Amino acid sequence: MKSEVEEKENVLLKLKKSRKAFLPEYFCAAFLLLVLIFSYLTHFNLNQNITSLFIAISVFSIALAEISRLSTRYTITETKIVIVHGFIKQSKKNIYFHSLANVPDINTIQTHWQRIVDYGKILFHAGGGLGESFELNEINNPKKVLITIEKLITKALAEKYRH
Repeated sequence: MKSEVEEKENVLLKLKKSRKAFLPEYFCAAFLLLVLIFSYLTHFNLNQNITSLFIAISVFSIALAEISRLSTRYTITETKIVIVHGFIKQSKKNIYFHSLANVPDINTIQTHWQRIVDYGKILFHAGGGLGESFELNEINNPKKVLITIEKLITKALAEKYRH
């Protein structure tokens, strides 16, 4: 079932937060589960409460990471960026490319670790009272996405001045 955005416009990119941003949570869960498997295989009996706690922490860690990851969605069409936050209570923001032509700073931000595994954020900083700033957080291939957005802004500007 297509969303309202997809029915009206050609969707170029659909983005969510990268799983790479939640590697500590996934590693924590995997480590605790490996401890449980190791204790079972070596016949080292852990207290039932500790076993239950390890399982609960593992499930909670993975669930929290996935809920956080899936609660923010970005859709890039030919004319705009749509940012949706939430599942039940949602907020939706449309940012049109012709208005982004007035944004002086569009940058990617990556830490050393993020550059190694290739995820990061794109920051749109509107200075001089032109509007509020926003960002696309923890997305895969931020440099590639930035290039796509810059091309769409250029295309929107060309169409604006053609008319």
